[in-house]
Amino acid sequence: MVRRAGFTLVELMVAVAIVGLIAAFGYPYYLDSVTHVRRSDAQSALVSSATLIQRCYSENGAYNHATCRALFPRPSAAAMYQITLTPTASTYQLTATPLADGPQHNDRHCTTLTLDHLGTQAATGETPSACW
Repeated sequence: MVRRAGFTLVELMVAVAIVGLIAAFGYPYYLDSVTHVRRSDAQSALVSSATLIQRCYSENGAYNHATCRALFPRPSAAAMYQITLTPTASTYQLTATPLADGPQHNDRHCTTLTLDHLGTQAATGETPSACW
């Protein structure tokens, strides 16, 4: 009897099952890491917006000056978040909210991220302590 080289159907099915198990457990972790990395778009947009509003304050003497308010709302660099400004004359709060049709709209862990005039970083969602 001549034995042919190659894989049997059982060996192929075992290999496919192993790859399927690895993918089934790894894919959710991959999605979580992508969502986490995309949050950096909001963080960098908040920091750059804070720089922008500070410059506007130094030129106009108030955060709620019409020139400063006209800069917002604005999208983040990768257009995944909308950055809004809530100003008073001497304080402000910047808020990053995921766009409704963007890839981050399902981020239940960090629904919004905020940054204020004191540099206080905050967030809302299921695990806000992990957002910054």
